[in-house]
Amino acid sequence: MSELIAIVGPSGSGKTRSIQGLDPKETMLISITGKKIPMKGFSSKYVDVSKDGKTGNYFKTKDYAAVIQMLKHVNVNRPDIKNIVTDDYNYIGAFEYFKRASESGFGKFAEIGQHIANPLIEASTLRDDLKVFIINHDETITEDYKPLRKMKTIGKLVDNSLTMEGLFTIVLFTEVKVDKDGKRDYGFITNSDGSTTAKSPEDMFEDFIPNDLGFVAKKIDDYYL
Repeated sequence: MSELIAIVGPSGSGKTRSIQGLDPKETMLISITGKKIPMKGFSSKYVDVSKDGKTGNYFKTKDYAAVIQMLKHVNVNRPDIKNIVTDDYNYIGAFEYFKRASESGFGKFAEIGQHIANPLIEASTLRDDLKVFIINHDETITEDYKPLRKMKTIGKLVDNSLTMEGLFTIVLFTEVKVDKDGKRDYGFITNSDGSTTAKSPEDMFEDFIPNDLGFVAKKIDDYYL
């Protein structure tokens, strides 16, 4: 089975920047919003997927079914790809919610939750040599009278039918530390201290690691060897 990893945090906290640590030749980038990655030389490193899907490593879609189709395609037809990154994944639910805003009834929220979950379920069934990184915004809720950072969906009506973190073995949260001189250190929190839903296998990572998906991928490989 493939490894499914969530990268969670607010805008500007280094989520997308962490992609730079991956080799573009081995990486398929699925963009839900269609935005370019803030990376020097992005357009030469990530090229639109061809119509037959045999070349290219940048795929743009807002449709959950198209994400599933691309996951299946890479699994079977692209042995050169070792990493799949889906950027701004929470917009899968947000865009569908906006599209269906005029619909009445609560049933649509269960359907949206299902459409968020289905690509993740598919992603966990891929080749053993694949790692699937899901980049998602966070939100802060109150639980037991304390603030808790969690993976963002479109709200409680989806959360009632879907706990996103339950579909992952590894959930990493961004954190930006600032020293006394104002220097910023971008990294990932790897386990929860009660303020996040972060988690990872025991002793796989230190509590705070660089925001580098290449580093994360190597640590995962080393852990299971």
